[in-house]
Amino acid sequence: MAPRVSAPVPAAFGCLPRFAGHLVRRPYRDRLPVATAHRSGSRLRDAVLTAAYDTLVGLVLRAYAELEGVRLPASAGGFAVRFNRLGCAFDDEVERGLLADGGISWRCALRGAEVVARLRDLQEYAVLHGHAGRVDRARELMLAELDAGYARYVALTLATGPAAPVERVLSLAMLDTGGHLRCLATALGVVFTGSAPAEATAGEFAAFGVLAKIVDDFRDIAADHRAGRANLLLACLHENPVELREFEAVAGRAEGLGPQWWRRHCATALGRYQDALAVTSSSITARPLRTAGELMAWTAWSRGRRARRWSASRM
Repeated sequence: MAPRVSAPVPAAFGCLPRFAGHLVRRPYRDRLPVATAHRSGSRLRDAVLTAAYDTLVGLVLRAYAELEGVRLPASAGGFAVRFNRLGCAFDDEVERGLLADGGISWRCALRGAEVVARLRDLQEYAVLHGHAGRVDRARELMLAELDAGYARYVALTLATGPAAPVERVLSLAMLDTGGHLRCLATALGVVFTGSAPAEATAGEFAAFGVLAKIVDDFRDIAADHRAGRANLLLACLHENPVELREFEAVAGRAEGLGPQWWRRHCATALGRYQDALAVTSSSITARPLRTAGELMAWTAWSRGRRARRWSASRM
């Protein structure tokens, strides 16, 4: 079943105690600032959004434990948050390189100042919690995977714009956010259990990463349209010129368009987008990941600018 676009009330209420714990105690944020992505100007709003994001991270960790039949220590939360921050910094470095001169090697991207700082923070956190040797092993595995797939990722990124076919956009998402979540699963296994997860677990994490990107694309369509970035919903619109013109007529205020507008004016593109969402969701079996997907979809479909970014690699 695909993530619901109506409010997932049971899932939301079930997460409230954990959300409150993250808001008050901030267990994943030891030595980290409350607001690491939003900077909205409201400390309370930043704290709430950060707690909401950490609640999603907690669901991802519960899914790993469920799929692998293991128990992760409390320190896994802070590790996952830091791992995602490192991935965000690396992505930003790669994007700057692509915009500047059409490419940057992954080795050069790893030498970026913010990447170096966040990698050091991740390693120091692992050492603090007694996982120095294992985090080095995880790093070796990550670099090997990066070396194997990076050239294809860059080539696909350069070849994938707003008018790219839907299948190519999904392939890029599998390499991008899907690859990041796959690496997170590997890192969690190596660091906290001593071995990499089963391929089924890594594949499910990768599917969740693609799902997160699909959800973000609904929320980010106006910004991606302005920047000429690949976006699944934009790709669906480019398959239907009439609906594309409907969207472009209001693109300047697209952040405020809710589901009703899309159903009324771009129903074919929306249906194609929802089909991709359903197919991706169908490969996710772990209940915590499905709950996280439902909550992300709900926030993305919340009309207007109230829907804030909870991207898995941005906080």
